[in-house]
Amino acid sequence: MLGVSWGRTMDLLARGLNPGWTHGVHVVQINGGLSRSRRPSSAQDMASRIAHLGEGTLTVLPAPAIVEQETTRRVLERDSAVADVLTQAAEADTVLFSPGAIGADSVLVGSGYLTADDVERLARAGAVGDVAGRFIGSRGEVIDQALDDRTLGLPLEALRRSPVSVAVASGTAKHTVCAAVVSSGLCNTLITDDHTASHLLNPASCERLSRKERP
Repeated sequence: MLGVSWGRTMDLLARGLNPGWTHGVHVVQINGGLSRSRRPSSAQDMASRIAHLGEGTLTVLPAPAIVEQETTRRVLERDSAVADVLTQAAEADTVLFSPGAIGADSVLVGSGYLTADDVERLARAGAVGDVAGRFIGSRGEVIDQALDDRTLGLPLEALRRSPVSVAVASGTAKHTVCAAVVSSGLCNTLITDDHTASHLLNPASCERLSRKERP
């Protein structure tokens, strides 16, 4: 059983898979992905592609990523259509996600859950990015508890408890959130590019090199 989040990097991953990349996988969504804007999210299509190319099955989470009230989230989580999926997600052998960088181009902004001002406020509060829709600081801690209480999906601790928790990320914009994810145990496997790996292994050296390369 493979638990998956969603986002642009996950879309790229799904499009890069070959038919028969595995056999008999059961894919389950670990956080809500219904869009609140006119632009539909790719959450279900991405998960469906991973399952189809792996000759498996799919269980979707029929819920938004963030709701208006904490009470709404609690009600949804008690509904069997949501509760059963979250139970399966918590039992997944592997969870797969891509941490999102902090910025106005976040998929959570594009999907209508947050505004650019919301993201700026979170950044000022210490957020370095999000993991499955939950905004974290440099130590992997939840930055805005009220927002986290309105976020529907597996909690961060479930990722830390997962037998195999895989983060997929690349690019300079994700260096800080990658460091937070790795150092706080939100993943035990990281798939990334060589520059990001070098930054994680020797951040001071990479920062000096980056300053030299700036015009």
